[in-house]
Amino acid sequence: MELCVDPLGSRERSSSTVASELERAAKKVKNREVTRVESDDQEKKETRSKASFRDMLMSNIETEEGRVSNLEEFSVGMKETLKVVKGRTVEYRRVLEAMMIVMTEKTEAMMTALKEQFEELMGELVVCKVVLGKEVLSATPNHKTDVSKPEKFKGTKSTRYIDNFL
Repeated sequence: MELCVDPLGSRERSSSTVASELERAAKKVKNREVTRVESDDQEKKETRSKASFRDMLMSNIETEEGRVSNLEEFSVGMKETLKVVKGRTVEYRRVLEAMMIVMTEKTEAMMTALKEQFEELMGELVVCKVVLGKEVLSATPNHKTDVSKPEKFKGTKSTRYIDNFL
């Protein structure tokens, strides 16, 4: 076993111990470098991801602006259509009101005419009832008939005579 003198200290160590310590130190340095490289890569990625995120946001904003402008155009068209529809609705309402007035007047005139006809027919009905009542009374014959009265009973009568009478 070889003994080595530690340059930093006065302790003596074996060569295998020194080798293992050197390996550990090399790993630490390597890990630091890897960490530094990874952090540099991560910064680059973050910078790239920030730039790509900005680009993505800008493209989304442009897309949404296009959609908004389309909606604004559509809204203007709908407002114009709504004005036209309102105008036609007002016209139709006026025409409908005029038609209702005419129909009401016609209905009232018809009702007046029907009332006059009804009163006339009621008068004719009364006259017909009176005339019919008189004709029925004069047309019915008197049902007076002469019924022979039997002679007064004088005592006994034959049964044959009574049977014939009934």
